[in-house]
Amino acid sequence: MPLRFAFALIPVLLLAGCTGNSGVIYYRDYDSTSLGQAAQHVRGSEVTLVVMGNPFGGDQTVFERLVADTIHGANPGTAAIFNPAPAGAAMGHRRIILIFNGPIASNGWLMCGDLPQPGGGAEGGGHIRALAAFCGGNDRSLSYLSAGLNGSQGPEDPNFRNFLRQIILALLPLRDPEDRPDRDFEPPQPQTVSQPGAIDAVSG
Repeated sequence: MPLRFAFALIPVLLLAGCTGNSGVIYYRDYDSTSLGQAAQHVRGSEVTLVVMGNPFGGDQTVFERLVADTIHGANPGTAAIFNPAPAGAAMGHRRIILIFNGPIASNGWLMCGDLPQPGGGAEGGGHIRALAAFCGGNDRSLSYLSAGLNGSQGPEDPNFRNFLRQIILALLPLRDPEDRPDRDFEPPQPQTVSQPGAIDAVSG
């Protein structure tokens, strides 16, 4: 039976540099028996990308291409190529699904096992809700998360672009969470540089 680990205790702040708004991952769910091997196979390969909804309005095809270009190289290791495709055509293929401003909650089984629920449009205050799943070629969920970002200024906003890249990194972690003693995933932390006679800078 696949081992699954869900993490929903403390929201994880996504790194958006040291200034500006940060996104938050609210919940993560991993299939630890398959995720590590699947994430390895993504490296340097082509992966189908399904994007539902557009939090900024406008042409959906243009937005999907922007998302694909933004997350290029966000996975650990050799950069994967993400190719946008309609939800129906993606069934049965290894794929990343991103739903923006759609349902409040879902799960990986629902997102990967059937056609994903539709997303939505713009919400007040630049608020963006995101559901994301990494699905295997057998339509089984390997990882799933929900996340949010406030105050986004548009698709070119660096905070939004960083939000997308951190989602991909969380879906395809550097290592299987089962390999950690606490069985948890931690995003990479900002590095501090010490200088002689100076107090170490505090990142954030």
